[in-house]
Amino acid sequence: MHEFEIIEHTAEVGILAHGRTLDEVFAHAATGMFALLVDLDQVREAEARPVEVAAEGLESLLVDWLNELVFIFDVEQRLFRRFEVSVSPQPAAPAQASAEPTAWRLVARAYGERVDAQRHLLGAQIKAATYYLARVWPEQGLWHARVIFDV
Repeated sequence: MHEFEIIEHTAEVGILAHGRTLDEVFAHAATGMFALLVDLDQVREAEARPVEVAAEGLESLLVDWLNELVFIFDVEQRLFRRFEVSVSPQPAAPAQASAEPTAWRLVARAYGERVDAQRHLLGAQIKAATYYLARVWPEQGLWHARVIFDV
């Protein structure tokens, strides 16, 4: 099983991530996004950065997670190559209790370093992860996630 695949879509680019668990597929989606930005072999795990997001629905959580990482890249000039991710459902309010959780929380540690212009040749300029075609689903014992980026 490949962790992720790059998918071309008209003027944009996206990724299709795979994992044995929901945690793994979210980690692989982030790895795939950073693989579009830089050669991951050139990124050292010099520091760990905590990241947390919450959202209604798995697709929203995926987009919010990746957009938080884009924000960190843009503002703090950080590149990441590895992610430890924990995705969990949030308890629903008693009046909204259902069999299917709608609120989700992601807590992660992202491992990487500050951009070094001497070593990092940056690739795609990702503006944002989009909701267009975003999907997270289980199939045949694996989890899959698809996201398209605005470049």
